[in-house]
Amino acid sequence: MTSNAAIFKNIDRKFKTRVKVGNGHFIKAEGKGDVLIDTPTGIKLISNVLFVPKIDRNLLSIAQLLEKGYLVVFRDKECLVSDPSGSKLMLVTMADRSSVVDWNKSLDNAYTTILDQFKLWHKRLGHANYKSLVQLTKRDLVEKFQGFCDEACIKHQLTNTYTPQQNGVSERKNQTLLDMARCLMFERNLPKNFWAEAVNTTVYLQNRLPTKALVQKTPFEAWFGFKPSLAHLRVFGFICYAHVPVVKRDKMAKMAQPGILVGYNCVKKGYFGSYIQQGFGDQDDPEIDIDNEPVKGTRPLAEVYARAYVATVEPTFARLVNMKVIGVQWVFRAKHNADGTLNKLKARLVVKGFSQKYGIDYFETFAPRLKGFKVIGKEDSVYKQKKALYSLKQAPRAWYDRINIYLTSLGFGRSISEPNLYVKKEGVETQLIVSLYMDDLLVTGGNKIMLVDFKRKIERMFGMSDLGQISYFLCMEVSQTQQGNFLSQKAFFLKILNKFSMLNCKATSTPVVVGEKLTSQGDFERVAESTYRSLVGCLLYLTATRPDVMSTVKLLSRFMHCCNASHFQVAKKVLRYIKGTLSFGMMYTKVDNLKLLGYLDSDWARSIDDMKSTSGYLFTLGSTIFCWSLKKKNVVS
Repeated sequence: MTSNAAIFKNIDRKFKTRVKVGNGHFIKAEGKGDVLIDTPTGIKLISNVLFVPKIDRNLLSIAQLLEKGYLVVFRDKECLVSDPSGSKLMLVTMADRSSVVDWNKSLDNAYTTILDQFKLWHKRLGHANYKSLVQLTKRDLVEKFQGFCDEACIKHQLTNTYTPQQNGVSERKNQTLLDMARCLMFERNLPKNFWAEAVNTTVYLQNRLPTKALVQKTPFEAWFGFKPSLAHLRVFGFICYAHVPVVKRDKMAKMAQPGILVGYNCVKKGYFGSYIQQGFGDQDDPEIDIDNEPVKGTRPLAEVYARAYVATVEPTFARLVNMKVIGVQWVFRAKHNADGTLNKLKARLVVKGFSQKYGIDYFETFAPRLKGFKVIGKEDSVYKQKKALYSLKQAPRAWYDRINIYLTSLGFGRSISEPNLYVKKEGVETQLIVSLYMDDLLVTGGNKIMLVDFKRKIERMFGMSDLGQISYFLCMEVSQTQQGNFLSQKAFFLKILNKFSMLNCKATSTPVVVGEKLTSQGDFERVAESTYRSLVGCLLYLTATRPDVMSTVKLLSRFMHCCNASHFQVAKKVLRYIKGTLSFGMMYTKVDNLKLLGYLDSDWARSIDDMKSTSGYLFTLGSTIFCWSLKKKNVVS
């Protein structure tokens, strides 16, 4: 406490209290604030100082020092004050039955609250340097730090909204990092989803490069005190091979996994890489190991351009002022077999159809010229599309109309119940059956001559490739043996388990607890809706060959908009059930007598939220089921 109002940095005059002195009397305190003290080591700040006009000297409270963890020892007419860590702060000699602190004499031991606060925040923030603490306060990067700014006498300055140019140093450094990151990605033709790895690598390298801010030192050396080693550096985006530990492979498996280098680990002695099998990396690199197997369906790029009417048609339409041009883009994809081996590399020219608007650019669609194709004198011209390319909103209808007309001309009849199924008959005998899914066709029949003739016609008409006997189609594995045809989705099962980190989970014998009822009500912890929807979407696709999980998956799909921890736990239990039944599927065998059987059931008001029932049915023809459904009723029973 003090009686000198002039030494206060700020004072709250509204604060009123009483202070008991040594003779037992009470004196009034007429304010509280922060005091600045001029010492040989600089201006220091002491907080929560009382303003008491009736005292004749300044007093430092021993009780408050003890409350803050300081150690005060009186011995041999001396007072020793130590901080909470045990370091010596000051040694004061007693005179006239009191210990008087002379700040001008305490050159080495003067200590104030601000230094203690600095040391406290230094430890809280992982021993960050004091300059970083100042940066945190100036840019308001953290919460609950502004009070420290006030105590440290730091003026908080902000840039104007949407005016990052005022912080020139940071913006110039950001531009430097962005330029190098772009060079790293463009040099190896990496997709944009690697931008974070490229920027992290740029920062890692910039810390090991010279800068004008330091004289004959790198930032790494300035920080750590020793020169960095460059022996471990490799080219960003190049092919690398990650060692597979013995515990994660069998004796005949590969000892290394090919990938691309995407960064350096600052915590461990290692690198960051991305596996090529997941679809990343430059597929044209000659170093990629694909076991020298021939790739199916390979076409030269010139033929792809010719089929898209790009190389043969010049831009002849001048671009008008208000003409809307739909962008195009090449999409490259690596398609794999069920065992993970490479099947073929696909390249498609797609249109950004999401920007189309009905009545504006539906019937006359214009596209810009691709990079690399220049026609002298027609720099402002554009293409008028004559072909329904991928991703146009009218492309699916155009394709189905064309394939429908062609198959009808060959004598096929369209199924009434399944529009994508075509059947060709001679009399009452079925000769060929064609199943259509977008641009993929499945064909079967008992007449081999007609089957070969149909494949020849369809290849000549649409340029399709014959991939041989079906073994893998739309993530479904087809095994054809003498006993019958077996459908399963084991490879897709494993992808789901790996995606949600459930490969090592404990298997269960049932997909759901008997009598399990879910509700959107209750005080349960919320979960990420995107993760939950992705999981349920994968499980819904599994029901194509696994009707045994349909009831549980349909139940989970009702809570896409209000998912919580209880729903997610049930979904994970389904994954555990799948883990124990990976080999399950549907077996179709040949039988002498085809008998149609149907089964129907209802759960009778199982839904807690609206008390509605769910009914389901399934039909079998011969050896196994071929049709099943599950639906919640619209009304209460």
